[in-house]
Amino acid sequence: MKIAFLGLGDIGKPMADHLAREPFELTVWNRTAAKADDFVRVHNGKKVRAAKTPANAVTGSDVVITCLPSSVEVEELLHREDGILAGISSGALFLDCTSGDPTASIDIAAELATRGIQFVDAPVSGGTIAAIEGRLTVMCGGERTAFDRVMPVLEAFGKKIVYCGPVGAGHTVKAVNQALLAVHILATAEALVTAAKAGVTPHIPTRFARQGYRHRRSAGEGDGGGGAAHRTRRATHDRGAQDARGGGGPCRSSSPGRTSRRGGNKRAGVTVTRRKGAPPSSAPVIFPL
Repeated sequence: MKIAFLGLGDIGKPMADHLAREPFELTVWNRTAAKADDFVRVHNGKKVRAAKTPANAVTGSDVVITCLPSSVEVEELLHREDGILAGISSGALFLDCTSGDPTASIDIAAELATRGIQFVDAPVSGGTIAAIEGRLTVMCGGERTAFDRVMPVLEAFGKKIVYCGPVGAGHTVKAVNQALLAVHILATAEALVTAAKAGVTPHIPTRFARQGYRHRRSAGEGDGGGGAAHRTRRATHDRGAQDARGGGGPCRSSSPGRTSRRGGNKRAGVTVTRRKGAPPSSAPVIFPL
């Protein structure tokens, strides 16, 4: 599979590292060309090359991946004279791992569809360490066929891969996740200020909070019901009338060849696998930064 990866930043570079191996043939491009050249030198002897332009990078690629600061940069890279649209072929798949704008993604997907190109928005979460270790959380939006098609690529750098719905759903879930994270940070700050004003040393309530968090994780709560002992690579999205009735679609765990309709834990149209016997979680799922 031929892959073009555009954007070798703090997250993009380690993601691309995981794709610089069989069965992939990787071409990289970066706005600062020296980073792309350094990447090729590090992976000397492998099927990796650096391209001079975005158009050259994506020519002949099966999957084109962008990991850029925002949707503004993605659109600029698409439409510049030597940009992606000048080189991408019909039948390719565009995977946008930028933490982008859902509306922009919908517009991009519509434009690419006229050229016979599939689009999946797939922002990632987990930070640089998770990117290096290949255990990012990936939130995906797009046609189900496109999601299934690009799964081998996602599995190269992702550990928890969630299908969230149609185009834009991945970026929406990432934005909601960031909002929830911000609320938790603000609430924690207010709580610690309240404790300090009452004469309580701040590290005392934080110690109890950490103990509660560890207990919830060991019980299977707080991470989609999986607990530390169980991690899912895939989640399925319930569609159509089954969604409205609360019906369950098949829920696939990371165990190959096993499909179960039991143990599903549905939140906002997303089904995440839960370890058998673990109590359901009432807390919102917040993916790690």
